[in-house]
Amino acid sequence: MEITLRQDLIEQLSASGVMAYVAVKMAEPGIITTAALSLRVHVTSAKMREGLDNLSLIAPDIVSRATKTKWRCGEVKAGDGQITGEGVKAERFQAFVDDLKKYWDYKNTTPFTMDGRDGQAINNWLKKHSMWTQEEWRQALRNRAKSVVNHSSPLYVWVGRLEEFSAGPLNEFGKPLNGSGKHGSAIAVEESNRSSREAFLNRNRQA
Repeated sequence: MEITLRQDLIEQLSASGVMAYVAVKMAEPGIITTAALSLRVHVTSAKMREGLDNLSLIAPDIVSRATKTKWRCGEVKAGDGQITGEGVKAERFQAFVDDLKKYWDYKNTTPFTMDGRDGQAINNWLKKHSMWTQEEWRQALRNRAKSVVNHSSPLYVWVGRLEEFSAGPLNEFGKPLNGSGKHGSAIAVEESNRSSREAFLNRNRQA
């Protein structure tokens, strides 16, 4: 049976992850058990489970957990519109990764890549913000794109703090940039209060 493997993905996987990758590519698209996948490459179920965990973390579009002992094999495409739900589902994960790639490609000339640390950081963020819609995280990414930050930092360095950009762009000190968004409204109120206080003080001095 002839299969095609992505070299860029192989370089990111552990040894067991590569074996799982081969097994998944040999399988028909659909739901399949860990045991059935292990038989395809003649490894133990424990070793296959370890590899599948590694592969699903880095390439959830190729394989994702369906149940405790079964896996969804084959390409997973993100749906359109808002994606919500409890937990980290493959579709939600893939939608977030797709949007992160668009952000990366817009701000960088180097290719978009992910490793295990990035995948784990994305998983953690999605679990923590399970009620965020796709449009909400897209707005945070748009705001980050306008912020004074290192846009070429690895995903795992900053994705865990993406919510900080929900209200608007930030400057190099993590403060609102040019009075934008909800932060800008707060700044405007503070400036107005300061002006009122100064005017009051000036009147007292003249009295």
